[in-house]
Amino acid sequence: MLHTHTHNTVRSADQIPLLVRLLNRGMTFPPPPTVHEAELVTQLWRLIHALAELDVYLQSTNHLSDRELYEKLWADVLGSLVDADMGPETAWYFDMCGHSSLAERDTYLRYYANDTIRASYVAEYPGLKLPEQVITHDDRDTQLPHLAYNEKTAIIEPH
Repeated sequence: MLHTHTHNTVRSADQIPLLVRLLNRGMTFPPPPTVHEAELVTQLWRLIHALAELDVYLQSTNHLSDRELYEKLWADVLGSLVDADMGPETAWYFDMCGHSSLAERDTYLRYYANDTIRASYVAEYPGLKLPEQVITHDDRDTQLPHLAYNEKTAIIEPH
């Protein structure tokens, strides 16, 4: 799921994939099948920080292994179209959990929802069988680059 944060609600008609924006800045990243385990963490964090330099930020990544996240970034994020002339007033957020399918909802409830939110789902959807709650030991999300919310105005678009 993609969230766009911008001061200006006028969107450009010219859009390019994020991968092209990275390439235009001289940033290259090896495709997932070519990345050996020994270099995976380094390549993943290079890509995360390169995206942040383009004002592209990630959230809800803890449920994914480093390999899964790198693959998902290549499969779902780098091909995403963004404004070619994206200015300093715009930032893109990718929720790596997603919320559009039942499987994504279950992932959210399993890894990210607190007890209050889980209870509200049960109240709203009687008979809903909640997935078992899992606490991840690696909290990558707290280490992710992020933008202060007061710097941009939110517009949410579907991905």
